[in-house]
Parts: sequence; structure tokens; C-alpha cells
Amino acid sequence: MQKNTGGFKAALRWMRVPAAVLAGVLLTGLVIIPALYAAKIKTVPTDASVASPQPAELTSQPAGVTLPPFSPDRSPSATDEVVGVMLKLGDVDPKVEMIESRLMELNYMAADVPGDTFNASVENAVRLFQRTHYFNQSGVVDSSLIALLFSTAAKQYVIEYGNEGEDVLNLQLRLNSLGYYNDKLNGYFGIATQSAL
Repeated sequence: MQKNTGGFKAALRWMRVPAAVLAGVLLTGLVIIPALYAAKIKTVPTDASVASPQPAELTSQPAGVTLPPFSPDRSPSATDEVVGVMLKLGDVDPKVEMIESRLMELNYMAADVPGDTFNASVENAVRLFQRTHYFNQSGVVDSSLIALLFSTAAKQYVIEYGNEGEDVLNLQLRLNSLGYYNDKLNGYFGIATQSAL
């Protein structure tokens, strides 16, 4: 009696491609992406050496540091010193105008005339920027966020798998109105939203 090994060999050949793809995905997801993310975290400056500013210090300049005038028509240069900056909802500061202009440039906010008040629109745009860069979505701007915002590493606004928020809900509503999305309107970008896109 002769064994039929041809079918077994064909099955092994057929499984080579999916197995190689699966191995590549696992390698990328478990090794390469975390390594790149860890390397990126190390390159973003932190504010650990600067004490948290007190409310009175938020509007004053840090001792020994000369801040150039902020203007929405120019980006900060490498020589700009923005030390101890902490801006949040309700703050009024000329730096807000520069931050708002940059957020508009990266499509996190609708184009408008930027102002010096850190309002709800600015806070929402900051949260979206933080979400895109995998930070805690505090809505607060500190020195390290400013450094990233004005660096070449700053990413354009994007909605991607795993995101949640009002912008995702608006996307789902639009896809639903076009007849592409018939699942839960929950503001979470999951498989159904991805399939509809």
C-alpha cells in the first residue's frame, strides 16, 4: 500500500505564504513597532527638569530666559526657548495664537483667525493632536507638546482604527448617510467603520 503524500505536500506549500505573512505581521507588531515607538519617546524632550508653574507664573517669563515675540506667521526656531509653558482651557496668552495657527496648518482645526485665548476649539484640537501622537488626551499644552507640534515629526490630522470621539461619530454619520455604514453610531473606529471606508 502506497501513502498519498502529494496532498500533504501541496497543503504545506499552500500554507507557506500565509505563515510567512503571519510571521511578518507578528514581528512588526510585537517587535519593530514597539522598538520604533520607544525610540521616538526617547527623542521627545520632557519637562521633568522644570517645576510645574504656579498660576502667577503662567503669565510671567521664566528667570534668565528671553522669549522672542510669538507670531502666527513664523514657526519657532531651534534657538527659541519655551521653558515652563503650561497652557490650558481659559488661559489668555500670545503663544496660543501661534499654537492655534500651527494646529490649523496641520488640519486639527478649521481655518479661522487665530486668537490669544485658549478656548474649547483649541482644547479639542490639542486633544486630537495628542490622540494622533498616542499621548494622554489632556488638552493641556506644555513645553514638550510645543516642541513636537513645531517639529518635522508632527503628523497631519488623521482618523484611524482604534480612535474614538466626536470626529469618528461624524465620519460614521456621513458614511451612514451615503449608505456605506449600517452599524452602531458610537464614535468608535472599529472593524465596521473600517469596512465602510
